[in-house]
Amino acid sequence: DTTAALLEELEDIIEDIDFAHIFVKFGGTKCLMQTAKEKEGSGLSEANRATCLSIIGSLSQNNITVQDILVKDGIIPVLMAFRVQVGSSSSSSSSGITRSSDKIWSKALYALGSIVKNHAAAEVLFLQHYAVDAFSNLGDANVLSNAVKRRCVYLALFLVGQDVSRVASLINLFIPA
Repeated sequence: DTTAALLEELEDIIEDIDFAHIFVKFGGTKCLMQTAKEKEGSGLSEANRATCLSIIGSLSQNNITVQDILVKDGIIPVLMAFRVQVGSSSSSSSSGITRSSDKIWSKALYALGSIVKNHAAAEVLFLQHYAVDAFSNLGDANVLSNAVKRRCVYLALFLVGQDVSRVASLINLFIPA
């Protein structure tokens, strides 16, 4: 698949921090987000859409310059839009969740985590406005995939590690009432 090969090439290129900065500065992440938002019938595979989100995560991981640009561009709410919606699709599993959306949401969580980690303003923004939605349905055994649950736990552990006073607010999101 040509698209997959091009995305793989892009991943190799952006490993260089200078190329990552240039790619983001000139709007490359907007193109990746647009591609990731494509509908299933567009001819773009779910794997390629997920790879676009994964590349955004790779770009921003431990890269404060890229994180700053993405936060200022408002990417956190855009990534949150990939959140799996219970019962949102006719091609859902018996639990009411679309597994293809689950894979996309897992990669979006990876990107979110990469943007939020070690960026104080992004951490606060995420915790104040998006954590409840991002971590919802984790207590329901059949609602989300293990990949999504692992990403949520990993992100929450990081956030707690940054400030243990967050335990009280985050623990309620992980333990069903």
